[in-house]
Order: sequence, then C-alpha cells, then structure tokens
Amino acid sequence: MQTIFLQLLGYIKNNKDKVILFLVLVIYFIYGFYLRLESLDVVRINEWVTRDFDRAFNIIDREYFPLAGSESNNGGRLPGPFLYILLSIPLLFNYSYESIFLFNFSLNIASIVMLFFVVRRFFGFYVASFSTILFLINLQHIDSAGFPINPAFIFPMIVLFIWFLLEFSLNKSTKFFPLIVLVLSLAVQLHYSIATYIFVPILIIFIFRIKIPLKSILISIFILLVCFSPYFIYKNKTFEPNVIGGGTFEKQNDHSISNIVSIITAQNTLKRMTFQNGVNK
Repeated sequence: MQTIFLQLLGYIKNNKDKVILFLVLVIYFIYGFYLRLESLDVVRINEWVTRDFDRAFNIIDREYFPLAGSESNNGGRLPGPFLYILLSIPLLFNYSYESIFLFNFSLNIASIVMLFFVVRRFFGFYVASFSTILFLINLQHIDSAGFPINPAFIFPMIVLFIWFLLEFSLNKSTKFFPLIVLVLSLAVQLHYSIATYIFVPILIIFIFRIKIPLKSILISIFILLVCFSPYFIYKNKTFEPNVIGGGTFEKQNDHSISNIVSIITAQNTLKRMTFQNGVNK
C-alpha cells in the first residue's frame, strides 16, 4: 500500500499540469452534470415530442410500427423509424414518459464521456480535456437534456461518427467505412441536418486517396438497404400530396445564399432547442 502511495505521489510530481487539468475537468463535469439535472427537472414537451413518444408506445403495445420517422418542415417524413426504436428501449424497463426523459439525459451524459475518450485517442489528453470542458458548458447541449425533441438524440451518433471518421481517415482503416455508413443512415432518421455529414467521408476518400475494398462497399450497400427498407416500403404504400401554396411553402423556394446557409447550419433546429419553444414561447 505504501509503495502504491509513493508511486502516486511520484506521478503527481512529474505530471503536475495533467493532474491540475484533470481536476479542473472533474469540477466542470460535476458542474455540467448538475446543470443537466436542473434541466431534467424542468423537462419541456410539445406536440412534436408527444407525437414521437406515442409512436414509441405503439411499438411496445404492438399496435403500430411506424415505417417512417418524424414529419419534416418541408413535407414528408424522415427516412426511417430509428427514432421510435430508440425511444422504445427505455419503455421496456418503465412504461412512462419519465423513462424516456431519463434515457435522453443518460445519452446526453454518455456523449460527453465518449467525446473525451475519442478525442484523447487521436489528439491527446490536453485537447480532449479542453474540448470536453467546452462541451460540458455548451448551452445547447445542456438545454437538450430538458427538451427531448428528436435532434436531442443525435449527440451520441455524432461522437460515433467522429470516432469512425478519424479511424478511417487518419489510420486508413477501411473497415470503419461501413460503420460510418451505418451511423449516418441511422442518424439521418433522427434529423435531416445530419445529411450534410455525408460529404465529409466522400471528400476524405478523394483527398487521402483511400481505396475502399469491394467487401466494405458490399457491406455498406447491405447496411443502406436494411436501414432504409422500412422507408422504401412506406413510400411505396403511402400517398403524399404535393402541396403548393403560399406562406411557409413559398419560403422553401428561396434559393438565396442566406437561406442555403440557414439550412446547412440547421438554424431551425437550434431555435427549437431553446426556450423559444413549447410552453415558453
């Protein structure tokens, strides 16, 4: 025991900067955890949240399995039911809204922990610590713990995407390419904004001249077919009218640079993740 204590003192003496930064990280983690608990204590819901929750309840009740996702602003629905499958997981343990609230909170915290280990793996302890601290005090990330709308569940998927992408690009590990395809295929069923990420691995393939083996390509195609087959069935069986009119629909025809930027940066999503929504509007 004394030997272990002396070794610990020696490590602290030789790594003062790391020890101090680690203590700062722990303090911020406790603070960020507390803020998310406070956000969880005042959970907000609106018609979008209850709509998605009810569809998850229908899966558990074996009454209805949705083949498509949430309704989108421009008409139609998101390309797959992954959100409802994800939301149904906590309902297996506790059949209540509260279980989904806690599930969202757990995924929120898990995304922070995952981020630290992923960044540390590729960029070291210092970068991982500073990036995690910034993530811990990010207001949008904190607020999402108390507003379980569909984009709130994207954070763990983004961290997984970063991990697989870095393995693919920096380590030239092509076995991660199908995993990138899998994460994007599922995440786009949570929110369309993730579709902009598709261009990143495509550009990396050309920039780093990475050759994808045929096996990885075939696995990726199979993943795409499996992930989007429910939506293909939905599109084949469901009639969606093409409504053209005034108001909101006219705005969708705006092809200005500012409108394109707002779409790419998911401006509407950011607004809806704030107190401008629901009962606070």
